[in-house]
Amino acid sequence: MNPLYVNEYAHTLDGQRRLAIPSAWRNSEGGDEWFAVQGSKGLLQLIPAVEFNTFIDKVRKVALTNRDLQVRLARFAAGIQSCKLDKNGRIQLETRMVEHAGITTEAVLVGAFTTIQIWEPKRWAAEKELGDDDLLAMQEINDHNDPWGALVQALQGEVKK
Repeated sequence: MNPLYVNEYAHTLDGQRRLAIPSAWRNSEGGDEWFAVQGSKGLLQLIPAVEFNTFIDKVRKVALTNRDLQVRLARFAAGIQSCKLDKNGRIQLETRMVEHAGITTEAVLVGAFTTIQIWEPKRWAAEKELGDDDLLAMQEINDHNDPWGALVQALQGEVKK
């Protein structure tokens, strides 16, 4: 069974950029390995390895001779950090990750069903203010059946709108 992440939690980063993952999420089926992925507008996505491996299976099928896609994949991979939970249930974020997110000491961890989003609190508050069409977004998600395949298509520049 795949992990499920819902709710939101405010946490403090310590001086070594360690961030506690809520116990409800640590005890899910996601395991202790995660991938932090830089998103737009300062978003960090924390993807459990079990979910991320679905994407990696698709990446393995990309031809090594497809130079353009290989370069796009490399740029995408350069913005990813592998993270493991320590014995206290924390991950340590690299400096570039917290700088990307604009996080100094406080962070909001938001469950996004299959991933965890990490936000600087003011940015998250601003994003929540924009959320008047969330039910429409849920319908759009319902209409898509392969998000990792869509990402590979986007990296290939073949996404049809």
